[in-house]
Amino acid sequence: MDYLYLYPALETDRAIESRDVLAYSKNADVQGFFTRHEIAGAMKDSGKKEDYLNIVHTSVSANKSDTYVAETIKHDTYLKSNGGVTNELTITRTHQWNAETEKRIRDLVASFGLPGIPPENKDIIPILGGSKNIQMLRIYIPNGSKLEESSDPSVTVKFDKETGKTYFSAKIKVNPGEESSLRIRYSLPFKLNLDPVDKYYLYAQKQPGQKNITITKRILPPSGVMNYKYFPSTGSFDKDSVWSFSGAME
Repeated sequence: MDYLYLYPALETDRAIESRDVLAYSKNADVQGFFTRHEIAGAMKDSGKKEDYLNIVHTSVSANKSDTYVAETIKHDTYLKSNGGVTNELTITRTHQWNAETEKRIRDLVASFGLPGIPPENKDIIPILGGSKNIQMLRIYIPNGSKLEESSDPSVTVKFDKETGKTYFSAKIKVNPGEESSLRIRYSLPFKLNLDPVDKYYLYAQKQPGQKNITITKRILPPSGVMNYKYFPSTGSFDKDSVWSFSGAME
C-alpha cells in the first residue's frame, strides 16, 4: 500500500488546490484517486465537442526572471452560423522588473551584513532576474485543430502522441520593463449544432507551479443565436450579446 504524507495540512490544501503539489503511485487504485482529484498532473481527455487549452512553459532564460513576469491569456471564441468554431488566442507576458525591484534586492543583500552588489556589477543583476525572459511554449488544443494565422510565422503545429492532443510550438521573449504578445488564430475540429441547441464547452488547465496568470474568455455568437445557460455565473453579456469572463488561473 502506498502512503502520501503531506505537512502542514493547511498549506498542503492550498498547494493541492493551486496544483503546486502533484502525486503519483504505482498502485492503480491510489493513482486513480489522484487522477479523480486532479492531482496526478495529467491532461484532461477532451470529448468530441469540447474545447481545450493548456499552455505549458519551459524557461530557457538561464536566470530567475520568471518570478517577475505576469501573463495574461485572452481566449476569444467565434461561433459561426454553420456551427464552425474559431478561436483567437493572445498570450501577453509582462516583465515587471524595474529600478525599485533592483533596489529591494540590493537592500536585502545589505541587510544580511554582506558587502552588497556593486552598482557597476554587470553579471549579478541579470542572473537574479533583471534580464530578458525567454519561454518555449507548448500550447495544447483539441486534436485536429487547424492553424489559420499567427503573429509569429515561426509557430508550428505538432501532435503529442502521449496526450493525444495537437499543440502549437512557439517562443516568446520579453525584456525587463516591457511586454510581449503572441496571437494565434485557429479553427476547431468539430461543429456545433445550433439548430435547435448545442453547447460550447472549454476546459482550461494550468501548468503546475505557474503563477501570475489571468485569463479573459469571450464567446462571440453569430447573429440570432440566443444563450440559455452559461458558466461560470460571474460572466456577463454586453449589448452585442458577447459573453465574457475574466479571472486568475489557480
